[in-house]
Amino acid sequence: MRKSFVIRVRILLAFVLLVGVLLVARLYVIQIVHGEAYVSEAQQQYVRGTRDIFDRGLIYFSLRTGERIAAASVRTGYLLAINPTKIENPDDVYQTLSGHIQLDERRFMSRATREDDPYEEVARHIEQHDADAIADRSIPGVQLFREKWRYYPGGALGAHALGFVGYGDSVLERQSDGLYVNFFAEVFANVRKQEDDNDYDRSGHLITTIEPAVQQALERTLHEAQEMWNAHSLGGIVMDPKTGAVYALAAMPSFDPNNLNDTADPRTFRNPLVENVYEMGSIIKPIAMAIGLDTGAVTSDSTYNDTGSVVLDTATISNYDGRARGVVNMQEVLNQSLNVGMAHVAKRVGGTVLGQRMRDFGFGEETGIDLPFEVRGLIDNLTSPREVEYATASFGQGIALTPIATALSPETSREITRMLVEVVDTALRGGDVRKERYSIAAKTGTAQIAKAGERGYYDDRFLHSFFGYFPAYEPQFMIFLFHVEPQGARYASETLTDPFMGLVDFLINYYEVPPDR
Repeated sequence: MRKSFVIRVRILLAFVLLVGVLLVARLYVIQIVHGEAYVSEAQQQYVRGTRDIFDRGLIYFSLRTGERIAAASVRTGYLLAINPTKIENPDDVYQTLSGHIQLDERRFMSRATREDDPYEEVARHIEQHDADAIADRSIPGVQLFREKWRYYPGGALGAHALGFVGYGDSVLERQSDGLYVNFFAEVFANVRKQEDDNDYDRSGHLITTIEPAVQQALERTLHEAQEMWNAHSLGGIVMDPKTGAVYALAAMPSFDPNNLNDTADPRTFRNPLVENVYEMGSIIKPIAMAIGLDTGAVTSDSTYNDTGSVVLDTATISNYDGRARGVVNMQEVLNQSLNVGMAHVAKRVGGTVLGQRMRDFGFGEETGIDLPFEVRGLIDNLTSPREVEYATASFGQGIALTPIATALSPETSREITRMLVEVVDTALRGGDVRKERYSIAAKTGTAQIAKAGERGYYDDRFLHSFFGYFPAYEPQFMIFLFHVEPQGARYASETLTDPFMGLVDFLINYYEVPPDR
């Protein structure tokens, strides 16, 4: 009996040992051989994989003092999802959740009652304390996922300069395939630790030259102008004409990138300063005049007989009011913005030379500004054999440019600057806006808007533009403003002089610009 008992015990021990060896072997296979695969499979029950487009660098505004403040950052919170197949009473769940967060009842109920649907998202951007409160309820079928989203502290400030996150934008992208981790899973598993242990590249911040106070002043100026003239759209730029640094860039109508769904018309998201082209009108006259001066075709004292209109290639070119001025010089051409005078300059320069020199200014080329979707100007007329095309181009019609492309080149001659200072001192509003201690070079532009899909121009639709720079002979700032179809005024001098001079005053005071005369 004793011998038989010993044998049974040994058999039992052998069996237990064998089972132990098999378990150890199985654990080895699971944890070591196939460990990563099983971990991945387990994580899929708690973690929602996604391309984490919001795990991105920050965007900064630059203060005049050299300090930086966040223009676009990243916030962290939670996404609320439900599993309708596990919700027994949608009404009760709705009442419980709505006690902590705002929910659209109709939208929630339509999703919570869908049969055979294991996943529906019902709320996003939930703050930590609200997520904690919901988690404490332990509601069957309710899930919370950690999420990140782009946040703009200034709201709509600089919206068209900053834009919003887009696929294919790699400047701020970080090298990670971020994970959204189930709120409850974090309590019972080490999934978050595994996520946090990943050593991702955290570089990629973007520092802009946008100065927030200048940006705010520009947007306020545009808003006031919009209220007065009810333009279809309008925009402006403040920049350093020597370096090209943009201090402010704005367009209206605008949008709040924190609440994109509040914008009814998606065209509002376009940046008209780089994505649209316009026939700029008379602000092109100083460039054509500068070409005339540089080639020796004319001087500021050169004269011509202004007859009020001239016929070129069977087309009639007229001054804005149709009136003849008689014998006038080139300064008066700019002072009175005479189209016939610019046609005279274009003829003296010659179409081939004028076209090439305008292309040399960069007309028709992208500026390379660090904003997406910049379009090229439309300058086919600058290669035309017809004399009239060069005449119209000399006063800003027949060629279309993006507003960013009309920043005045720092190489523009001192003589054209002197002539533009004279425009402000004596001609603009009869000299009433002249500043005794500051020289300002500027020019207004009023252009008829071309008819869409057909030849010709509207008689009652205009684009108003205004550009200028100061202090004129050592410029620190260039300002460009435009209105598309303002109501109640025909000329840009009526609608944009006050906004321009208001910005000049702001910049002089804010940057403490010393007088230059």
